[in-house]
Amino acid sequence: MKRYLIYVLLMFCCFSAYGQSAEEQRKRWTFAFYGDDSSENFQWSIAGNSNGQNPNVLSEVIWTKLKGAGVGLDVDLNIWSHIFFKGSYHKAFIRSGRATDHDYAADDRTQPTYSAFLKSNEGHTSRYSIALAYKIKLHELLTVMPQAGYANNGQKLSLKNFEEGKGGKELNSSYQTDWKGPVVGFDLQVAKLRRINLNAGFSYQQLHYTGRADWNLIDAFDHPLSFKHTAKGFESQVLLRLSFKINSICAAYLRGEYRYAETGKGIDQLFLADGQERESQFNGALRKVKGIGAGIIFSLR
Repeated sequence: MKRYLIYVLLMFCCFSAYGQSAEEQRKRWTFAFYGDDSSENFQWSIAGNSNGQNPNVLSEVIWTKLKGAGVGLDVDLNIWSHIFFKGSYHKAFIRSGRATDHDYAADDRTQPTYSAFLKSNEGHTSRYSIALAYKIKLHELLTVMPQAGYANNGQKLSLKNFEEGKGGKELNSSYQTDWKGPVVGFDLQVAKLRRINLNAGFSYQQLHYTGRADWNLIDAFDHPLSFKHTAKGFESQVLLRLSFKINSICAAYLRGEYRYAETGKGIDQLFLADGQERESQFNGALRKVKGIGAGIIFSLR
């Protein structure tokens, strides 16, 4: 069903809105460079067995207020008539954050058997996407660009003790994720004045989630891959961009975004040092990201 939705969207783009002027159909290349500051929360949990029981939450890890500075690039290439190629890349470096790790012996997070309050001040997040879009002018002040493509999000998160011991092996565990799959959405130019332009972007992604962990202090686990999570889910994104035209080829802009992603239930695969493997239910992952930034846009014809 998702595949046919993308096909229909592309066919709609190819047969819509032939009324644009010749000036607007001239090839245009736009490059937007920006820096931003972001904050995110992320969590996952597993059950005691493959049926989601014994208990229904066996272990849960929650990262909060993962903050860091990032850089990004958005590219729009007018490849033919009203058709555009859109690409983006962003990477942020985590400089602060906290995490909790809890294990339970009974259902509904009761009878805790382990609790740890940790720091997570290392790692990074990244995102890239590619898409084809079609520009449709609905009004002098209103332009819409439906699009369809592919996106990949990644995280590399750390778990460390607040107080480092003297001697011995230190806690230095990691969890790395991939959220990837087809994405559809649209960009909406909601206001265009002489020097000010406001754009809004909305997207929805069906994704496949993979999480890989290295729990370095547990000798019974294999290393560097201690366990692996797989599940299916979705992500939605809202992006606002307010630009101020400096001259015919250059503009400064402010941007803000919010992303929400979650998965359904999946599989938790545990890899033991003796070569054995065990499976239980992955209860799901939840991620919320917000960011604000500023940058420069270059438009070339």
